[in-house]
Order: sequence, then C-alpha cells, then structure tokens
Amino acid sequence: MSHLAALAIAALAALPAASAPSTGRVPTVQDEAGGQGGEAGPETLASRDERQKAFREAYSQAYRLKAFDEMTRLLKKQVNEAVYEIMDICIAIEREERPELTEQIYAFEEGWRKAYPESNFVMGVYEYYSLQASHQKRERQRLQKFYDRANNELLDTLASGEEEKLGQLAAEFEGYADSFAQIGDRYHASMAWNNVAICYDDRYREEGADLDRAYEAYGEVIRFRELLELKDDYHAFAVARRREIVEEGYGPGAGSLGGDDGAGEAAGGAAAGTGEAKEPAEPAGAAPVVGPMEFEAVDDLDRFERPSYDLDGYYEIWPVLYFTGRGTQATIHYMDESPPFQRTGDSAIAVDSDRDGEFETKVPIKGGEVLTEMEIEIGGVKRPWAIVSRIGTDQDFYQGVQVNMQPQLESFSLSYVPAASMVMDVGGTPVRIFDDNLDGLYGSEPRSWQYLGLAEGSAQPELDSVIIGTGKRAVPWSKYQQLDGTWYEWESLDAGTRLNLKPARFKTGSLKLSVKGSKPDWLIVCGTDRVAGAYFDLADGKEVEVPVGTYELYYGELRKGKRRQQVKAVILGSKATKYNVKADETTTVTIGAPYAFQFDWNLTGSVLEVPGRSVVVVGNGGERYERIWNAVPRPEVSWRKAGTKRGSKPEDMQVVLDQDVLFQPGGWQKSWHPLDLALDIGNVPDEGIEVQLVEKKNKLFGKIESAWRD
Repeated sequence: MSHLAALAIAALAALPAASAPSTGRVPTVQDEAGGQGGEAGPETLASRDERQKAFREAYSQAYRLKAFDEMTRLLKKQVNEAVYEIMDICIAIEREERPELTEQIYAFEEGWRKAYPESNFVMGVYEYYSLQASHQKRERQRLQKFYDRANNELLDTLASGEEEKLGQLAAEFEGYADSFAQIGDRYHASMAWNNVAICYDDRYREEGADLDRAYEAYGEVIRFRELLELKDDYHAFAVARRREIVEEGYGPGAGSLGGDDGAGEAAGGAAAGTGEAKEPAEPAGAAPVVGPMEFEAVDDLDRFERPSYDLDGYYEIWPVLYFTGRGTQATIHYMDESPPFQRTGDSAIAVDSDRDGEFETKVPIKGGEVLTEMEIEIGGVKRPWAIVSRIGTDQDFYQGVQVNMQPQLESFSLSYVPAASMVMDVGGTPVRIFDDNLDGLYGSEPRSWQYLGLAEGSAQPELDSVIIGTGKRAVPWSKYQQLDGTWYEWESLDAGTRLNLKPARFKTGSLKLSVKGSKPDWLIVCGTDRVAGAYFDLADGKEVEVPVGTYELYYGELRKGKRRQQVKAVILGSKATKYNVKADETTTVTIGAPYAFQFDWNLTGSVLEVPGRSVVVVGNGGERYERIWNAVPRPEVSWRKAGTKRGSKPEDMQVVLDQDVLFQPGGWQKSWHPLDLALDIGNVPDEGIEVQLVEKKNKLFGKIESAWRD
C-alpha cells in the first residue's frame, strides 16, 4: 500500500482515544509524516498512540524551552500527530473547559502560527468547540456517537472484505458529512467525506467501485479542509487521488459532458483536480438559437401546472407585502433590486416601478385574485413583470385555526404569487419561461429560503420553470433541455429578455421514479459536479432521459385534494442519497412509504422532552416532507428501557388549535409542527431509554412510525 493510500485508510475513526472522544483516527500505517519512511504495513493502535505520546512530550518540552525552531520542525514533520493532539484537546474542552487544556491550545497556536503563518486552524477549531451553546454541544456529541459507530463498521467491513456493505456505508457517511457541515463541524465533515471516498474508490474494493463519486467525495474533503485552513496530508492525498482518477478516465468530462471520447477529453480539457467540466461539444446538423422574447402575464393560477408550493388557492401562506399605516413601504424580498410598494391609502397600494419617487402603478385591492403588471429594472435592464395578489378576509383559516386577515388601519397584508412569463417561438415550437422564483429574472438558478414550517436548518428552493411546446405542464428551468429531440444548453440573456440555445452533445442515461404510497405532484432532481445546473422532473413515473452524471433529489410536492381543500407538503432531498446515471442505463429513484419520523429528544432530570419542530416525516428514500399544510402530524410518543421490547403508554403530541397559541411569540411557526412534549417518566433506568413516535393515520401519509431511538 502506498504512503498516500495509507493516509486515506487512516482517516477512519474506528478506535477513539482513551482520554477523549474520537477525532478521526484508527490504527494508521507508518509513513513519512510520522518519521518512519519506507514501505510499511499497518501499525498497531499501541504504536500509533506511542507516536502521538512521543510527539506530545517533544512538543511540550520545546514549548517550555521556547525552542520555536524545534516547535516548527515538529509541527511540519509530524502534522498528523499535531492535528490529532489539537483535536483531542478541543473535544476535551467541549466537554469541560479547564485552564490546563486552554494553556495547551495556546501553546499549539503559538507554534502553529510560526509553522503555518497563513493558517488559523488551531484557533478556528478551538473557538468552535469551546463557544457552542450547551444544546449544540449535546447535539454534536450525539451525532459523533453514531458517526463513531459507523466508522467502526467501516473498518470491520474493509478488514472482512464484505464489499456489498460499502454502498450503504457511503450513503450513511454522506448523511453524517451533511449533518456535521450544518452544525459547523468542518473537521468531521471532511473526515466523513473521506470515508465516502474510500467506500467508492477502487483502491479499497474489487467490485462496485464508482470513481466518479470518489472524485466528488475527495473534492469535498479538499473543500472542508481548506475551510479549516488545514492543508495537511489528507488534503494532499485527496488532491493527488483526484488527479489519478482523471488520468484513469473518470471525473470531470469522462463519458459525459465533453463529448464521446471521454477519458482523452478529461485529461486535456480540464486542469487536473480542478473539477471543471468542459463545455458540451456542438453536434453536427444543429445550429445555435439566439432570439428576443416577449412578455405575457399569467393571471390564472390554474392555466399552467408549475413546480411551486404557493401556486394554489391558499393565499394565507403566500408571500406577503406587509404595511402598517399610510406611507409605509415594502419590497419583494426575493428580488435583489425590488421596486418599492407603498400604502398610499387605507385601501390603496401602489408601486414605484422606475424608482423615481412616484408611485404610478396602482395595485387593485378587491376580493379575489387580481393581476398587477409593472416594469422593473435590475442590473440596468428594464423588462415587464407581474404578480397576482389578493387580500385576506375576516374569516380565513391558518392550519385549521380561524383568523382575521382582513386589512386594518394599523396593518395591511398583501399576499402575492408570481404571474410573469416570457415567450418565444423556436422553429415553430413555442417556449414559455416563468419567473416563478420571483427574483425578477426569467430563467435563473433556484434560490432557497427558510420558511415557516421548515425544520431548523432546512431551506426550500424556489425554481423558475419553462414550457416547451403547447402543453400545460411546465418543467424546471434547466441548463440542459431537449427541444424537438435535440439537446441544448439553455442560457437566459439580459435578465430573460433574450434566450440563447447552444446545441450540446453528451452521453445520456435515464432516471425513473418508483413510489410506494402517495404519488408526488412534482419530484425534481438536480445534477451535481459536471451536470450542475441540470434539473429534471420525474413525477410521472416514466423514464426521463438525462445527461450521464450524478444527481440528488432536490425538490418536490405532495398534494391531495383541490384548491382550497388541499393538504400538501414540500419534499426535500437528502444529500446522503446520490443517483449515478450511466450511459444507456436506467437508474431508479425510490421514495415514499413506509414513512417514518425523524426527531430529537433529551432528558432533563426525569422529564422526557421532544421538541415539536424537530419532528419531520421522512420517506424510504431519505426524502423529507416539510411545510405540511392542514395535515400537521400528531404522533404518539412512547418510551422504554433500552434493550427491552415493551414500550410505555403512549402520550399524544398536541397541535395548535386556537388563536391564543397562534398569536403568542413563535405561534405561527408552532402551528406547522406538533407542540413540544414534556413527559415526566419517573425513575430513569440505568440502561438509558429509547423513544418511538407513531401516528396511525395521517391525512397525507397514512401510517407514520419511527424506529426506537436511543
């Protein structure tokens, strides 16, 4: 095994140090970084600990003597041992900050600054682990516990040669990487991505390797290592291995975007290890198309089917322009350069489209949905634009609770949705582009927002869409789309007033949706790496031709009923699940039942607490169902002594049922989730407890049942 390959195996955290939680280590191999050099086999855990102990003692002595040259030499020669030691200290500080530990960190910081003047690694990780709130520390430690178990399983799998387990482990580690990233733990995010790469790399498995995914995973190792300002041996290995993967004909440009000669173009088309895909080659017989587009407002929400959670009759949860008294102003928060809207009277709203101080465009204020057309200017480009808006009544309903949303003298809410499109004829085929993400640009990249009804840390994307042909159903705006059987790269010019279609050539495969349970109205995947910017809807269950590459589940909608009788939810993807599309092959995307609950719980003394906002419905493909409207889950909570089979009598989680709760601080958010549960369980077993959530019949999902969670 080479020195660099050995370092990849060393990233697995199978055996934590006795003095602290795991920091990403297993029995490593002797290597040049450790001062051993030459060819060597795996060293024992004892010898690894001996090396770290020897480093610790040598560095401490050099620090006491203020021998800065020796400190610098040790940090450069034994960077692995230095990083392990720093991380052990930081995680010990996370559990209990003691003066002697802080002194050790400052000792490393002083030497690190001299060895690596441009790196803030030491103080960066120290501040992260020491400054977390107590609940954040508990969450990180809980995640670390599950992560360490997976590391143990990965090391056992590599030792036993049970390669069939590596695919599932790769998906688990992608989930851990994403979770660590969300809570700011970049070190463990990078280690988790390194584990993903090992699961896919053909250096560590004989069958089922996927070097394209390994390439992407090593790229994430590099990204998070650089965010840490830590260009150590793991960073160097990831860079080197990506170069090798490209040379082997995989990675950017290989067998996908960049033409049919795959490996040759990968080596010559993109800088090794940069991850930059070549532009698609132009097929013979097809010509680029560039042309102007014309504006057309869409005043009827039912005229077209578009992938947008808000495009239905539930104006109570549309985006809102909020005003207080006369003269107050509001803007479209989705738009970087929104024209101002002003309340010009008790029942009057107007828009200053050209920002000259004159509010010349009146917004109709009356019952029902009304159209307002205007001209906007973003980036110096003027173009027409439109919204559909309406006001509330004194008998509206919000998550089943009756509320008064009628305009008042002291407050005025104007609900609105997008109503703007641009149209063009391309060789006899009509093309219509909608600005459904409300950024004022026709044909732009999705933007994500943290709405009411989302779990903490979640964000919902808003997408532009396009109709190609005379049909009613749109598809998501995508960098790559077919028109009359030819693939084009689509580009919106001058804020969407012109369209550029450049013929493209690449190998294709197919994606197909398999659903158990309720069928989604929309199920959109997005491309990653070399197919980034590609979006495709799979909801009709037919095979969908797509460029070869790796895709993730991105956005979807699940609905039952019509207009004002609907129950609905947003579907959000999990980065833990990737779909690799190969040339001329079909990859299946599986979602739906059985549905389960994902949730957090903790014990405060003898009180079991389940935060309502942490309760999320998940499907068997790892997808998350959030912003559940008119079908908020009401699970029963049971607990049991860890390792036993019989649970306690279930306790219902309640939901918001009246205005008293709705109008309390945070009440609107609470109405989207079960209310927090606090249950005194009496004597807590020494073995600990496990918790389960079950809802027997939800209006949108049917039965939802979690596993028992410790």
